Amino acid sequence: MKSLEEAEQAARNYGYRWLANPDPDLPYDALLICPRSTIAIRVKTVRNSPNEEDDFINDIFRKDLDGLRSLPFPPHVIREFWLRTQNVRGWRIFVVVEEGVGEIEFNATIGYYNPFYPHADHQVRPGRPRKGDTEAGQEPGGSVNGSTGLSGKKKKPGKPAGSGKA
Repeated sequence: MKSLEEAEQAARNYGYRWLANPDPDLPYDALLICPRSTIAIRVKTVRNSPNEEDDFINDIFRKDLDGLRSLPFPPHVIREFWLRTQNVRGWRIFVVVEEGVGEIEFNATIGYYNPFYPHADHQVRPGRPRKGDTEAGQEPGGSVNGSTGLSGKKKKPGKPAGSGKA
């Protein structure tokens, strides 16, 4: 299970504690623990990069994604699918929710950059985002691919009460 060992090392490098799944009946490989979150992950390694069709992740890995959705964990436990191809050094991380799947482009808080995005060659230390790594109105820390419909735009803040003309 070399891919699990590599995923564990990557998770530890990102600052997570790795807790391997002790129950083979539950469809996840490990829980990642840090002070701000708990993440259930499923890890897969494939020989070749999947065809980059819009819905390749759902087409090829539906059983794994449905398994993550079915976990008997509270809703605040994040579900992630980690994918690695043998010819690419790096992980593609997908957030799995009931409504769909979103690919993480970057998470500056932990120093993760997706190798399939143009800015993947950036190097940052955890907690120190580089200038320009966040879009206007977006909180620092991460971005989910907007093509999935999961990232949504934040509403612009309204005027404070009492700031208008009387």
